[in-house]
Amino acid sequence: IDLIQLSECLSAMELGVDETQEAGHLAAHPSSLTSVVDEPMVILGTGDTIALWYLPGAITNDLQTHMLATLDPLHHTMSKSMTSGSWWKNAEYFNHTSQSLGCLEFSPARHQQGHMTLNFALSVSTDLWMDAGHEWSQWSYLPAAILSGALLIMHPGLYEAGRQAMQSLDTWSSQHNQDMQDALQHWPLVFTNVSVISNWTTPFHWDPHSWFDWYDMLVTVSNYEDCVLDIPMLGLQFLYNPGTVVAFSGQLLRHGVSSVGGNRCCFAYYMRDNIHNWIGIPHGD
Repeated sequence: IDLIQLSECLSAMELGVDETQEAGHLAAHPSSLTSVVDEPMVILGTGDTIALWYLPGAITNDLQTHMLATLDPLHHTMSKSMTSGSWWKNAEYFNHTSQSLGCLEFSPARHQQGHMTLNFALSVSTDLWMDAGHEWSQWSYLPAAILSGALLIMHPGLYEAGRQAMQSLDTWSSQHNQDMQDALQHWPLVFTNVSVISNWTTPFHWDPHSWFDWYDMLVTVSNYEDCVLDIPMLGLQFLYNPGTVVAFSGQLLRHGVSSVGGNRCCFAYYMRDNIHNWIGIPHGD
């Protein structure tokens, strides 16, 4: 897949929810692949760059249990997170027969909605600022360390850019924002954001606030069956069993997740381009 050519065809804020427009993108960039993937795989882009990592069974049962336990303080907050507005929190995409459902976003440094320019200062996300959010971040050191280490192997340039971003945020917040400084003390990740999405059917979409050669890292856990991650641009569906890790450019590769029975929870780790721009960190190679 030619990632550069694909990136040049997409608008800066492509959401991936217009079916007619997406059909045009698929016609312009047809895939030679078509199958359901259930074994570890990398997908190569132009020049042997890696467009996607697929690692089924990468998260052990014990680590999955630990990650789910970090959500214990958040159940009440998650249940109140659904809205009728933003599609990523719209109640119609959640499985209302499951034990826990909702979507939370954690970030030690983000722009408030509608203020994503260099003119506005950063602040801690509401979900992380709460006591339950602080507790979640303190309990998340082990998976955070493992997944940051995985990114160092998968994409060294992005890992280094993320590491520099965290150092710069720590320096800035020590003088300007005590809440951010406190949040960063318990943020053991190089990613700027984590979304916790519990029991969700995910509609097809792109992630417009990233960068074309950055990875989103998706980790799915809990107890469910018969789930696939569908990426039409590749012509592939990936079996999305508990313990699977997938890393790819969410800005370039439109993706969606099928509905499932049982209890599914996805941890989505990613970086926001506007945060790196605000603190003057290069995109990384």
